[in-house]
Amino acid sequence: MKKNKIIYVGALTVIVIVAIAIWHQQTSQNNRGGFTIGVAVAETGDAAEWGQGEYQVTKMLVDDFNAQGGLNGQPINLNVEDTKTTGDGTVNAIIKLINIDHVPVILGPTWMDSYQGANPIAEQAKVVMLTPSAAMEVVQSKQVFTYLFSTFWPELPEIQRMTGYMVTHSMQKLAIINDRDPYDSTFSGKLADDAQAKGMTLVDREQIPVDQNDLRTEILKIKQFHPDAVFVEINNVGNLGSFMKQVKQLGLVATVFTTADAQNQDSVSKFGSYMEGMTYPFPATPSSTAYTSFVKEFQKKYGVLPSSPSAITTYNAVQALLEVLKNGARTGTEIRDALRTMHASGLGTSDISFNDFGAVNTADFDMKMIHNSQFVTIPNQ
Repeated sequence: MKKNKIIYVGALTVIVIVAIAIWHQQTSQNNRGGFTIGVAVAETGDAAEWGQGEYQVTKMLVDDFNAQGGLNGQPINLNVEDTKTTGDGTVNAIIKLINIDHVPVILGPTWMDSYQGANPIAEQAKVVMLTPSAAMEVVQSKQVFTYLFSTFWPELPEIQRMTGYMVTHSMQKLAIINDRDPYDSTFSGKLADDAQAKGMTLVDREQIPVDQNDLRTEILKIKQFHPDAVFVEINNVGNLGSFMKQVKQLGLVATVFTTADAQNQDSVSKFGSYMEGMTYPFPATPSSTAYTSFVKEFQKKYGVLPSSPSAITTYNAVQALLEVLKNGARTGTEIRDALRTMHASGLGTSDISFNDFGAVNTADFDMKMIHNSQFVTIPNQ
């Protein structure tokens, strides 16, 4: 009996110690701010320019929100994890934020449409993932996830802006190179359909493995068709510079188009004049006081202008999240339900709102090109 009593007391002591530890951890989190959101961004890898920009915009806006009093006097904290621009890195980051940090909502992950392994994990845990850089047409094409949202622009307006530019500039023959990444394949297929619907001829489409860097065989094959326009979409945006170098060296004469991925300072710095003439649609820069203030504050805080393609969409994602938090949503399910019905003012749109698939409804685009190592907006003609 004495021995049993000792075991009982020992077990009780362990339970008390564990309970105190849990209480201390929760108390520390509350004292640290009372509410923590996860941030899953690509700090390293091919999407690093996107991910770093997403983090910078998020931190700037949350810092501003906290300086104005936060949530009922308590600041919002950011727990940040690097997705490493890989599938495994994305899954590991989300698991850590959900299972260790116990966050109810995650801003990110970067390029969720390319790295979808975390989607069912968040759905099962009832944790919202609100990403600024994923096409929901791709994510929700096979299975609908109710806890996923994206402020990334819809594919169709971007495609139509690009094909409209091609037709306006009398381009009749189109060739396409894309890798088999889910987003890249889907986007390229829709582009081909829209171009042909507008009267263009698809002379060739080359589909390659993800991360193939040597594209000389595909370029030479395309060259024999004498296209007016070549569209390239590859997952590794760092390889766009290498592709453009091969195009110039092999003498392929055509206007090369891609998505907003072209706005990559690292590629321009490394490949210089080889990038000249690459043309792409980019979210229209809103001519508003809010946008001007955003740019000035960003430049003051970080010493550079916001150049990431997802800078504006990150602004809208954070504003949407702050709006539902201000209105009292706290759990993952509360945040999900609030996002479904919320409306807020954003950049490039007077109304941030989401459709049944968790995507924003529309977006406007300018056409841009790389000229003299600068990202230049092409005047409307």
